[in-house]
Amino acid sequence: MIFANKIAAMKKTVIVQLKIQTEKINDFINIAEIMRQESNKEEDCLSYKLLRDLKKINEFLIYEEYKNEQAVKTHNSSVHLKTFLNAVTPILVEEPIMEMH
Repeated sequence: MIFANKIAAMKKTVIVQLKIQTEKINDFINIAEIMRQESNKEEDCLSYKLLRDLKKINEFLIYEEYKNEQAVKTHNSSVHLKTFLNAVTPILVEEPIMEMH
């Protein structure tokens, strides 16, 4: 049980790859900037970054670091995440790719 508790207490990294409709890129950047600001205000969010591919202008990467798994759960239940998902889902070209480490 001690080992399981240590794993739950470890830092968590989330990486999300998004492909946005080209005509909606500016809308996405505005929405994502609000998301970035709000997420970085979360107590246990260590870092939340929006990155853009230099060659593929409609491809983005969201890089998130959290103190632990509970911080990810708190983030996933936040109002700003739900608002972001509702706004971004209709302008995606394809299903996002998400990894958690």
